[in-house]
Amino acid sequence: MTSELFILTGFLGSGKTTLLKHLLATTPKKLAVIINEFATLSIDDTLVGKNAQEVKQVAGGCICCNKGKDLIAQIKELSGKYDTLLLETTGVAHIEPIIELTEQTDVQLKGIITVLDAYRFSKAPELDDETKRQVAHANLIVLNKKDLVSKNEITLLKKRVREQNSKATIVVTTQGAVKYGALLKLPNIDRPKHTTKRVTHTGGTLCYETSAPINKQGFEELVQELPPSIRRAKGVVNTPKGTLQYGYATGLTTIEPTGKTRRTKLVFIGGLTPFEKFSLLYKLRKLQTRKNTWQDTKTNIVHFVKQLG
Repeated sequence: MTSELFILTGFLGSGKTTLLKHLLATTPKKLAVIINEFATLSIDDTLVGKNAQEVKQVAGGCICCNKGKDLIAQIKELSGKYDTLLLETTGVAHIEPIIELTEQTDVQLKGIITVLDAYRFSKAPELDDETKRQVAHANLIVLNKKDLVSKNEITLLKKRVREQNSKATIVVTTQGAVKYGALLKLPNIDRPKHTTKRVTHTGGTLCYETSAPINKQGFEELVQELPPSIRRAKGVVNTPKGTLQYGYATGLTTIEPTGKTRRTKLVFIGGLTPFEKFSLLYKLRKLQTRKNTWQDTKTNIVHFVKQLG
């Protein structure tokens, strides 16, 4: 059996994981998910794991550069076991090298789904280079967060998308509400010319884990005063008053109740300096209702050393 592959891409905070959860909830097929996290700590597998039959993660780098071999290994392990593989990339992924990597496996690349944050898109005079590439090669483009913009802005955004890609199917959504059936009749993918150019990513990312409960009010106050260099933040927070799912992107913060967890996991992505990392770690530690276990301390030291600089 040849597995079909769909690549899910889009800028940081555009709504990829939310859309992925909708696809998983509406598919009749046997499928597995591969999630790539730029940080050393994976958050998204925690959020979608219960809906997928198998979830693999590639963390601590981007599959378009230093984690390409890991991606090939994961695809080869899953290929043939499932009808469909869904690959969620990092928000800064270059799509061309990823397409080339899939050609080294026996999967059939059926779709590239690019998620655009309509609110952020409407405020930006021009798309960044990564997003332009993601849009150009997609055969399904999802304009997400339509509730944050007007109908006239949606019309203008569609025109801007068509300037980059004249063939892809465009779907307009709120909360990434796309059903799996939307993947069944997509136009052909515009495959890139092969390139051997090496891609690298840099950026100060901070990961934080603890089994100690976090003060809810203190956390809500802390995330309103994050360093301006942070472009994206997400995670699950264990508080004495219940578990919270936290997200930040494009200047918008969301905090909402979610399923129970005994462990807080947070990722902050952006150009954090070493001093800003130390400062944020200190503030998070102050919010804990008890001290870390030795395992908590060891885990955070490993995260910090891997991403120092």
